[in-house]
Amino acid sequence: RLLRLTSTCQCSAMCTVLIICCIGVLQRNAQPAARDKTLKTSFDKGAASWLQRRAALTVHTGAAAALASVHSQAAFGTAAVSAKRFSVQPSISPLPPVGALSRYADFLVTPKGTQFPSVRVTFEFPSQWTQLDRGLGGIQYVDGNTGLKVYVLTALLPDGTSLSSVPKAWFGDAIFDPQGTIVRGGTSIDEYKVVSAKLIEAPSGATSVRRRLGMKYTVVTGNQRSVDRRAVVDVYELHGTVYMLMASATASKWEASEKERCERTADSFYIGT
Repeated sequence: RLLRLTSTCQCSAMCTVLIICCIGVLQRNAQPAARDKTLKTSFDKGAASWLQRRAALTVHTGAAAALASVHSQAAFGTAAVSAKRFSVQPSISPLPPVGALSRYADFLVTPKGTQFPSVRVTFEFPSQWTQLDRGLGGIQYVDGNTGLKVYVLTALLPDGTSLSSVPKAWFGDAIFDPQGTIVRGGTSIDEYKVVSAKLIEAPSGATSVRRRLGMKYTVVTGNQRSVDRRAVVDVYELHGTVYMLMASATASKWEASEKERCERTADSFYIGT
């Protein structure tokens, strides 16, 4: 517009110079506006990118938290897994008169949100048995001479059931669940059956009523041999969580000696607060 004015203006050369100066000033004033527009565009792109990264991070964090929650509850699912010790080292003391038997005493972790952070566990076992799973915080013993094994397991009861009302078949499904300690530990199970179940008297101070189960199952060895085993399972309940001691041995030695040893160990099992 100013250039068009110079073409019609009859002013002196000084007027032309002034007009040219005005054009320069306008150009200089226009440059910050262009820069501001460029900066605003860059800022908007950066903010959008930041918001996208933040949204992705929020989703990732939420997923990680959910996964952590699932993992934290895995120790107390419907599959029977090793009951975890609350302490670092259990108390194992020989029993008189000659120390042939020992007493195991410790505290077990309870599910989050229950009234008690731990429960007390005790049982008696022959002193020559070897303890397994110590480094992982579980409780397992084995008699290296006969293959008799003892597990202390825990699982959540199905909703709406109790120790006295849950069907006996549920215990077999929980103990031999593919996600349970026994199967995940490398034991291959061909078949199993809970053959008996009864309520028995719980000792003073115990958490609840007590239930005794009889089981039989077949293990497939590494060379594909089938070995029949028998087991006694002693069970207590605390707020929907069961704590079980399972003592098992080969069927070939069950009636001769192992049944009595397994039942004696199960008789000594105690869960209390």
